[in-house]
Amino acid sequence: MINILKSEEPKSLAEFRERPRGNPDLPAARYADLDKATKDELSESLLREQGHICCYCMGRIGRSGKYAMRIEHWHCQDFYRDEQLAYQNLLASCSGNEGSDDTHCDVQKKNSDLTYNPANREIDIEVKLRHLRNGALESDDVELAYDIEEVLNLNNERLKQNRRGTIAAVERALGRKEGTRTRDQVKRLINVWQSRNENDQFHPYAGTAIYWLKKKLR
Repeated sequence: MINILKSEEPKSLAEFRERPRGNPDLPAARYADLDKATKDELSESLLREQGHICCYCMGRIGRSGKYAMRIEHWHCQDFYRDEQLAYQNLLASCSGNEGSDDTHCDVQKKNSDLTYNPANREIDIEVKLRHLRNGALESDDVELAYDIEEVLNLNNERLKQNRRGTIAAVERALGRKEGTRTRDQVKRLINVWQSRNENDQFHPYAGTAIYWLKKKLR
């Protein structure tokens, strides 16, 4: 997970949510009733602010195809009806290996509560995580560790393999020149992983790369 900076909500979502308040004959607005245009605009907004990576595993996501996203309700719709259209509660998640017996992220989470919302500006989720060389995620925060392992299944073998690949890419970048990299060179690499590419997207598993590079500065 990485910290998510929420932007201003789409105007169409705000208008959809507020519409019943001006007309007592209309039922309360529900997420299930969102029209396609509003949902499309919402999806684009979530993808843009997250740089096209999943809010939980940091894998690549997009509008359709292999990397098709899901609109995730951090607080689930069934138990938190008043938050189903709250933009702060909405995130973009990957497809979570849906249909398999090894799901993760939103698909694995279902209606469970999570301890931390990565879009909560008051919490720095990144400093609570350790990215191990074997690709596993760990935390000294007992509740977060449970969420990682059980609620989101972020340590399944495929995700660990992808994070190991990211660590290997970082080490290749560090090893392209002979000798020890200077702090300024490491900082420039960190900036690369913290920045978006020409398509306004973050690199998948950017949080893992940034963690390993920052270790070089300690």
